[in-house]
Amino acid sequence: MKILRINNTVIRYMFAIVFLLLALGFCGLSLFADGKGKEYEVITQISGETDYTKNDFYVEYEIVGRWEADNTYITQYVITAVNNSDKDIESWEIIIDVPTVIEIDKNWNCNYSIDEDGMLKLTSNEYNKVISPKQEEVMGFKSTTALMYEPDIIHITIQKSHGMEDYSLYKILMIAAIVYVVLLVLYIVIQSRIEGYRQKNEENERIIVQALNTFANFVDAKDHYTQGHSARVAQYAKELARRMRLTKDVQQRIYYIALMHDVGKIAISEKILNKPERLTQEEINEMHTHTIKGADMLAGFTALSGITEGALYHHERYDGTGYPMKIAGENIPLYARIIGVADAYDVMSNGRCYRDALSKDVIIKELRDNAGTQFDPKIVKHMIDIIEDMDSLN
Repeated sequence: MKILRINNTVIRYMFAIVFLLLALGFCGLSLFADGKGKEYEVITQISGETDYTKNDFYVEYEIVGRWEADNTYITQYVITAVNNSDKDIESWEIIIDVPTVIEIDKNWNCNYSIDEDGMLKLTSNEYNKVISPKQEEVMGFKSTTALMYEPDIIHITIQKSHGMEDYSLYKILMIAAIVYVVLLVLYIVIQSRIEGYRQKNEENERIIVQALNTFANFVDAKDHYTQGHSARVAQYAKELARRMRLTKDVQQRIYYIALMHDVGKIAISEKILNKPERLTQEEINEMHTHTIKGADMLAGFTALSGITEGALYHHERYDGTGYPMKIAGENIPLYARIIGVADAYDVMSNGRCYRDALSKDVIIKELRDNAGTQFDPKIVKHMIDIIEDMDSLN
């Protein structure tokens, strides 16, 4: 569970960092686009040379009237400026090559000027300065010239705003943002499912703990002097596992196993369990069978690995003189070695029908004297630390 929490933290930091990078990317690109200012594009449109109607911006003209007077030609033009792009054209200017001297008698929906070379320049009024995407503006003028002509060359200058979408980085950022959103949604969905499973597991764990504690209390109830013994041993065993740096899962498992370590006492006579005098050898032999009987009872409990070993081997000794199998050292399963130390401490620290509880100093001496013979010395060290820590809190 700790690993999962760490990974979750890392993932959340990663999402936060990526979000920050995306935000910085969009902000930086926006500032860069704004800094570029307005883009001016110059288009030269030559009649008949190309299909200029495919351009982002083009001009069409139509002669709607022409007549001759006093050896001059009077011509009326209608000009249509077309925005064929997907952006606003914020300002435009049309320059028409006029191969003769020209005078403008009348114009509408535009401004005009004639430069030194006789070039006719048409510019936008304030109200038609911006031409929206796929829209057009219509204007016109009436000219007087010495020669009849039609404009074959038109120069167009347009002004477009630079936007983020004009840059390839924008597409990359958009793809990254979409991927980010998809992954974030997936993460939220997965986390929601995991949280649901976690809550379900916690509920199941509570049920298991309550059931095992109830059963352990039932076992302990047979011996008036061992009320709460199994629960205390389970707590000590779990703390020993924690101090031995075993995983969270192992710590919890050893807690469950320790709750059931004395289950075989159900099959032992209450007269033996509560006898105030020392037991006879026959009674001792009968008491020793609680390990085997407990293991037999738990043989079908396959959902919790190690539970039968905890019941069977918790009275084995490190030197091989214990019971029931007389195995030694690390051949004794770790769970059983831990429970054996926790069990011995609880027995010594609580009174029995045949003796009073031992003092802390006596218990520590017993543990040290029997380290390497009855107990695993590495586990004894941690048990003594626990005893000292508990004493300092009192």
